[in-house]
Amino acid sequence: MQWDTLFVFLLLSAFISISAFQILVALSLIALLVVSFRDKHRPAGILLSPLLLISIPTFLSTAIFNTNYLKSANQSIYSFLYLEKDYVCADNIQFRLINTILIAMGLLTIPVIAYKYIALKRNSPFWGGEFEIGHFYRLFTLAALSLFFYTKKKTYLVLGLLYSAVVFFSTKRSSALGLIVAVGLLLFFVRRYIERRVLCVILACILITSSIFVYVCVQSDPRFGTAYNLLSGKEKISDDTLNTITSWRWTLFQEGVRIISHDIEKGNVVNLLIGHGIKYYKKLGLKYPYSAYESVFVISELIERGVIGFGGIIFFYWRYFSFVFRFRVQGREDFLLLSCLLFPSAHFGGMIFTDFWDAIVPLYLLLFGMVENHVLQRQKTSQSVSQAMVYGQS
Repeated sequence: MQWDTLFVFLLLSAFISISAFQILVALSLIALLVVSFRDKHRPAGILLSPLLLISIPTFLSTAIFNTNYLKSANQSIYSFLYLEKDYVCADNIQFRLINTILIAMGLLTIPVIAYKYIALKRNSPFWGGEFEIGHFYRLFTLAALSLFFYTKKKTYLVLGLLYSAVVFFSTKRSSALGLIVAVGLLLFFVRRYIERRVLCVILACILITSSIFVYVCVQSDPRFGTAYNLLSGKEKISDDTLNTITSWRWTLFQEGVRIISHDIEKGNVVNLLIGHGIKYYKKLGLKYPYSAYESVFVISELIERGVIGFGGIIFFYWRYFSFVFRFRVQGREDFLLLSCLLFPSAHFGGMIFTDFWDAIVPLYLLLFGMVENHVLQRQKTSQSVSQAMVYGQS
């Protein structure tokens, strides 16, 4: 099987058609299962244990309490696309191809967004809506900046700044916050390899763009306008103002605390351990004025996945960020890896406003896994060279 070809189709489909992407993920997982049994390959990876802790209670609770088997599979089994890392090439040429494809997708998506906004009066890329615009362009920004630091070509810097502006003007706080976290980490990794004036230009552009973003949102977005009025003393804190600022997360937070308290009082041990399942609020009769449910991260994940699943998420964070902060740039080629290393940071950095799961989280996990394998292979090569030198001297 041509795993690299399948991987390229996966990468492209994630931004063109979510249905095609999910079909390819399912086919990839079936192929992984067959090949693993055939070759007696034992899956491994630093994220495997946390993903098991997250996926098992998520699958069980959603299948048992919501009887939504497709949703339970989507948000549990699909995360094991991460294991495809053992079959996909993870060399510098591959990482450069990934960044190039993402930059090209960023350029191709802009006319689509413009057309849909002008002709259809809605903000969306090939699929999804405003959230997907912000999510996608976080990735495109990281890819462009990675290639800029690798090639020193200013074109990539311009594209990176353009893509970051698209993220801010999608007006999604989770996307903007996630971008700031990811770009901050990227600049931390390259700080010793770039000129100070280049660093200042990037920081200044982000500061100016974010300032314009905040100003425009205060004028046009009730969430930001209400927050400004609270800070300036024009309005007082109340349930209504908190709901406006948080897009009803304040009420959902209170409802979530009530649900957890009820489970504790009634001794609902199963629900406390594995949760109520994905989209639990539909079963519990919660009234919510938006088409998509969101809540405070800790509360929503505890209710959906239980103590076991939430513990898995914390374990996942610890494993992932431990790897990130131990990562060391050893040469110019490592700049190509930074985008794939930090894609999960771009998503998880904004999780105070969103859920752990996103439709293309399996892709983030796979790309990170490829970096993990690349670093592991480099360590093995370095150890082999060191041993050869020792034997040669003896």
